[in-house]
Amino acid sequence: MKNKFASTDVVAAVSGLKRCIGMRVNNIYDIDNKTYLIKLNRQEEKSTLLFESGIRLHLTKFDWPKNPAPSSFTMKLRKHLKNKRLENVNQVGVDRVVDLQFGTGEAAYHVIVELYDRGNVILTDLNYINLSVLRPRKEGDDLRFAVREIYPIDRISSKTSAGLGSIEELKRILDQLKDGENLKRALNPHVEYGSALIEHVLVEAGFPANACIGKGYSKSDDADRLFVALKNAENLLQQLRHEDSKGFIIQREEKRATAENGPLLTFESFEPYLWCHVKNSPRLDRDSFHDAVDEFFSKVESQKLDLKVIQQEKGALKKLDNIKKDHENRIRTLQAQAEDDKVKASLIEMNVDVVERAILAIRSELALQKSWKDISDIVKLSAAQGDTVAKLIKGLKLETNQITMLLSNPYADADDDDEKPLKVDIDIGISAPANARKYYDMKRTATKKEKKTVEASVKAFKSAEKKTKQMLREVATTSTIQKARHVFWFEKFFWCITSDGYLIVGGRDQQQNELVVKRHLKQGDIYFHADVHGASSIVVKNPSGQPLPPRTIQEAALMSVCYSIAWEAKFIASSWWVYWHQVSKTAPAGEYLTTGSFMIRGKKNFVPPSPLVIGFGIMFRLEDSCIERHRQDWKIQKEEQTDSKNTQVEADEEVALSESEDEEKEKSTFPDTVVRLNESEVVHQIKGEDNNDVQVTIIGQLLNEPKKSAVEIKTASQKPPQSSKKLEEGNLNKQGPSKRGQHGKIKKMKEKYRDQDEDERALRMQLLQSSGAQKEKKKKDAKKKKQEQIQSKSQPFSKQVTVGLAEIKEDIETQREELLQKTEVNITNEKMENREMKNTLEMPDQVVVSEEKGSKPEKSVVKPDTDDEEEGEEKAKSESDDVFKLTGQPSEEDELLFAVPIVTAYSALSNFKYKVKVIPGTSKRGKAAKAALQMFTMDKTASQREKDLLKSLKDQDVARNLPGKVKILAQNLNRMKK
Repeated sequence: MKNKFASTDVVAAVSGLKRCIGMRVNNIYDIDNKTYLIKLNRQEEKSTLLFESGIRLHLTKFDWPKNPAPSSFTMKLRKHLKNKRLENVNQVGVDRVVDLQFGTGEAAYHVIVELYDRGNVILTDLNYINLSVLRPRKEGDDLRFAVREIYPIDRISSKTSAGLGSIEELKRILDQLKDGENLKRALNPHVEYGSALIEHVLVEAGFPANACIGKGYSKSDDADRLFVALKNAENLLQQLRHEDSKGFIIQREEKRATAENGPLLTFESFEPYLWCHVKNSPRLDRDSFHDAVDEFFSKVESQKLDLKVIQQEKGALKKLDNIKKDHENRIRTLQAQAEDDKVKASLIEMNVDVVERAILAIRSELALQKSWKDISDIVKLSAAQGDTVAKLIKGLKLETNQITMLLSNPYADADDDDEKPLKVDIDIGISAPANARKYYDMKRTATKKEKKTVEASVKAFKSAEKKTKQMLREVATTSTIQKARHVFWFEKFFWCITSDGYLIVGGRDQQQNELVVKRHLKQGDIYFHADVHGASSIVVKNPSGQPLPPRTIQEAALMSVCYSIAWEAKFIASSWWVYWHQVSKTAPAGEYLTTGSFMIRGKKNFVPPSPLVIGFGIMFRLEDSCIERHRQDWKIQKEEQTDSKNTQVEADEEVALSESEDEEKEKSTFPDTVVRLNESEVVHQIKGEDNNDVQVTIIGQLLNEPKKSAVEIKTASQKPPQSSKKLEEGNLNKQGPSKRGQHGKIKKMKEKYRDQDEDERALRMQLLQSSGAQKEKKKKDAKKKKQEQIQSKSQPFSKQVTVGLAEIKEDIETQREELLQKTEVNITNEKMENREMKNTLEMPDQVVVSEEKGSKPEKSVVKPDTDDEEEGEEKAKSESDDVFKLTGQPSEEDELLFAVPIVTAYSALSNFKYKVKVIPGTSKRGKAAKAALQMFTMDKTASQREKDLLKSLKDQDVARNLPGKVKILAQNLNRMKK
């Protein structure tokens, strides 16, 4: 499979890039440490240039994943190239080096992309002085590719022709070659055409595709024809250089292990021209070479997965075939052994006299206590003298008490080739008929073994076939899941879902903390942080803007503590939260906020600590048609919580009503209508015709809940007005005795200000911008008004209620507006009077959160990164909708696409099918996660689809969100270990 650009590819790519000249650089991103994207635009036209060091350079239409934090090389490119116009694109000489010029005159910069060997990307100024080098290196003793060095553009561009100058040069090269060397490989180092173009012109000129020196090519006769072919290659290269070429993706058929699915077409190479040697191959035609290269590299990874599946299928079937062959060989061996034993027994029976004489002869010699060597010499001597029995003895195995005899069928014809003599081992410890019976017993044993082996082989083959089919099915399922696996945007962070369905995201390091706050902290969201040194920035997504439920606040606080050093240290810590507008990236004057540091302005809301107990569970991605069935899962939990709160509020109100009724029965003959709220009381009186007053008391939080305000109507009998002197005495009595030292302080103040009149005091207070005079005036007016109201006559209760209902409503609204204005003024004054404070908290990897109290919340808080605006930020609604695509309670009717592991508060997993409890421990998180998955797959209630999805989970994805070393607690965990 082709994996990098050849010379012809570079020529075609540069020719296709000419149409981008004049476009401006909008932004630059890096995909990895070798691959970069340059976004270009011109009015409504947009293009994206992708180049990978040493591999490729082309325009792309696909959305490639970008690094969240740009590298230093990317920042250098942004600094010099952003908003510059692409002025020129050239191939440097005939080498695989491309020069991209941005800007003109003194502001010109060059990006040089090397596509040979390991490659390189170099940023230079207009004089080709290196400003930044992706891969600094040294070539020889003199040439260095480093910053402030001059790029050797002249040396590379000195060669202008890719071919050979004359036929004599060609002959001189060919004369140095040995017979049998491949012609294409021999020419490749001397010309800059590439192997594909050389093979094309050789085949077009009539040479064999694999022509070798002396075989398919003659040095004496074919030199002129070869030189003409190389000239055609030069002309074709010039054609590619000046014309936009089409693109061709050459495919290859891969036979599957199972013929039912048919062959698989995979990408083999990408070409700017339809070469002769690939004309008959399956291919895909594209309108431009850039489109073909873009499609090739974007789909080659998925095709590698398909090839891996095919190899696994072939391996499984090959294993099954080996098992089958092994059983067949065993059966054949047993059959041959049984047949051999039968023949040997028959030969002994037919030669029983000779065998018996041989046994007696050897026994007699052994009885004389002769050595084995002497007995062997005697047998050989007797055979030489013509003894018939001695001639049939071919060997002595006295260590096993056996002799070897060459026996034949005495009744067979001499011309019968099938009846050949056979060597038979004879046991001298038993008689000849006993030896025959021994071989018959061996034959019967072999036959029984054969029968058992056949039966066992059938069972073993069925079992192996079943396992193979299961493996093939698992491989197919895994490949399907991996293709369907959609990575959610929040999976690159720490993430979890609360009991009420709120999504929580947190940063893994400094860069991610910066990214979480800058890009994903939106209006209405809540920011959490543990009250310890070394913790993650946690954001609770709240697109609705409604107050968070207490359970969600507690779970978010728990996760902020777990993703801190408190987990490893195994100590319980508290945490705090603030609103989204309290988080700012603006540092105080003279200070600097590093990456991942933020300024917290205003009040922190602390959450009491909770035990370090979290849960590990499995969620499943639902097919779109099944999402609505589970959308109510989170709502049910919210409704249950809301119902319980409403029930408690109603009970409290009933108690308050009953208490108030009991009190008023003692004071008045008329019961009052009372609805209790919390704060701020406004009293309004309406004059009546009779001698009674109607007192309207507004009790409640008019600022936040104007609709819930209520009216308490009281009737009071007319009382004579009190004198001002008595009122003052009453006030003094209410104040009580003066505190220690207060009397002397008041005496000193009177002595100091005894000569000061009211006008001078008012002027001084006005200069000091104090509201004391206004407050005093308001008090006097309120006191005067109260005295007038006490002296006035009121109407009867029944008539006043009938006449004054409209006036009561108008007065309630008037009082509410006045309270709103007063409250806003008080809040502003309170904030301006508080003194500023700073408090810093350390985050993971030196991430710092700074706090500044007393400042007014900024309207423009953390702004999104302008460099990544075109990348497209997730909308709040779509972010929250991702939660409803997952469920922890799969049903039999659901169609499940893939599994997603989740780590969250254990209370949030109460309704999950697969869950375990996790606490700080000593086990590695990968090992613990594997144990949990193994327990899930052993669940008897798990469906086959759920088991397949659980097995398809990758180890690195399963344990990624666990805080550190853990301990798993579950009911069936000990049983599984046993």
